[in-house]
Amino acid sequence: MNKFESCTFFGHRDFGKLEYKDYIEEIFEYLILNKNVRVFLSGGMGNFDRICEGIVRKLKERYSDICLRLILPYPDDIGFKVAKRDINLYDEIVLPNLGAENGRDAIPKRNIFMVDNCEFIVSGIYKKEGGAAAAVNYARKKKQARIIDIFQKK
Repeated sequence: MNKFESCTFFGHRDFGKLEYKDYIEEIFEYLILNKNVRVFLSGGMGNFDRICEGIVRKLKERYSDICLRLILPYPDDIGFKVAKRDINLYDEIVLPNLGAENGRDAIPKRNIFMVDNCEFIVSGIYKKEGGAAAAVNYARKKKQARIIDIFQKK
């Protein structure tokens, strides 16, 4: 990563709480303006990621220097999950060497990679189980990134 700060986001695949969309946008804009965040990392999985990606794309209209990176767990995802027409929705696509021994390891290791490579995490976690919850719990234990929980408005 570069000297700019980065942010990732984790939430559940079935996230349907659209009333938080404006608040998420406020958080992202605050991070851009006050914390020098220029890179947003997305796992590209599920509703929460799609909502956050859409917000980043909207903010790119005002802040053209921000970057949306898609972090893929599997090299085959470019042809399978990310259709060629969708590649242009991202500024960069990253395929980290995760050392995953099998497919089940790849997504959790990708999530750890994202946590390890960001300064801020926006959390839309409202269940105790799932890969997104595990990633945020990992970040809490590591205490490397600041976690902003959208359900804990201050």
